[in-house]
Amino acid sequence: MRRVVASAPGKVILFGEHFVVKGCLGIASAINVRVQAEARLTRGEKLRLYSRNLGFRVVLRKDMELEELPEDARPFASILRYLVSQGYNFLGAEIEIRSHLPPGAGLGSSAASAAAFALAYTHLHGDALDKHRLFIASLEAEKIAHGKPSGIDPTISVYGGWIAYRRDKGASRVNARLDAGYRFIVADTGVRRKTGPIVESVLALAEKRWDVLKHVYRAAEEVSEKALRALEIGDYETIADLMNISQGLLNAIGVSSLEIEKLIAIARSSGALGAKLTGAGRGGSIVVLAPSDSSRVTETLKGYSPWVSSVALGDEGSRIDQE
Repeated sequence: MRRVVASAPGKVILFGEHFVVKGCLGIASAINVRVQAEARLTRGEKLRLYSRNLGFRVVLRKDMELEELPEDARPFASILRYLVSQGYNFLGAEIEIRSHLPPGAGLGSSAASAAAFALAYTHLHGDALDKHRLFIASLEAEKIAHGKPSGIDPTISVYGGWIAYRRDKGASRVNARLDAGYRFIVADTGVRRKTGPIVESVLALAEKRWDVLKHVYRAAEEVSEKALRALEIGDYETIADLMNISQGLLNAIGVSSLEIEKLIAIARSSGALGAKLTGAGRGGSIVVLAPSDSSRVTETLKGYSPWVSSVALGDEGSRIDQE
């Protein structure tokens, strides 16, 4: 029986979340926490898809409408539609999604799942998607999952590394200079939320109060531009300051929360240099910059967060792990 395991990385957005939707610069990185998809060929024309840790089990068939499916399955069905449009046959298979990322935590779990799924399934055909088509397939899934995705998550899941992103220009590589004296930590608030409604509410607020919020968006753009230069020269003192400023701007557009602010305060009081939400906000996760020789930040956060991880940034994109 043919078998393949593919994986894709999660991500953190360091600067620009929400602001990228209106054309501002965003900066993001893949992290070394990944989602795997293990695919096996089976007989028949059914695709059995399940995930123990994400909590879903569905059967997909070639002629199913998206509306017939549970919400968790619809992004994967949209990938199958795209693959059929690209000339792929509908193969019977069993695919397990194994995520090491907490779902709904702003760490790109859905995009990583989509990329790993599409890569594993097409590899079973003997014709794995190239990076460009894998990005398109993952973006189709994100449209179903999140409504109006920025494109950052599927870009990171497929290509990995560090990226600077503008909606009208797409992604470009960032040559971030890492410094062994610093490390990044991610902590989950445990509050689950969906990205789409949050993005829509921020856009509605921006339209309603643009006379005021245009200054916030302009400040966010300047923060991202300065952060990009700081990353390229390894100026982590500036990066930490800009992370803290960015959190204030995100709070101004209404995407922080009590849980986020509490974790940030705990991180900073424990020795973190910079801390901010990452992703859509109103729950989800925070990303923290701390001295590498300080374990106090991580240990303290573990007392308040259900999931804390010291992460390496710049991890590689989608790949085949086993075949």
